[in-house]
Amino acid sequence: MTTTQISTEQKVSDLSKFILLTWNSHPSNRVDFQSELEGLLAKKVNDELTEKEEIHLAAFEKTFDFNVEYSIDSWWEIEAPNSINAPTFTCESFEQAQKIMSGDEDPEEPSQEDIAYAANLDAVECEETDLIVDVSNMEVKTNAL
Repeated sequence: MTTTQISTEQKVSDLSKFILLTWNSHPSNRVDFQSELEGLLAKKVNDELTEKEEIHLAAFEKTFDFNVEYSIDSWWEIEAPNSINAPTFTCESFEQAQKIMSGDEDPEEPSQEDIAYAANLDAVECEETDLIVDVSNMEVKTNAL
């Protein structure tokens, strides 16, 4: 091993010991550790970890067993037709049909459900995504140190 690798491994080991000591002596910090781990895992997904953060994440992984779930919220641009074929409107009388056809009266407006059913919306382009990292069941490894 090179000196750099030994140095990195030593940093991970030292930080892991500190994390474990803090975890055991200050239980109120556990939520902060979970939040920090979620942030580090999110940066790892986005390939944004600095060298220091890589060491920090390695120390967490050395110290804890945990479950992690990744989710993505997304917002999409959509295309919709300019008009839709609404459900057939049944006229109450000949006169009502005549008024509608002459433009003197509008047929019953379609409901939101009718529009959702009849419209063919196409997702065109994903405009934005947000990564959600959720760490749960964070426990100290039995062989942490």
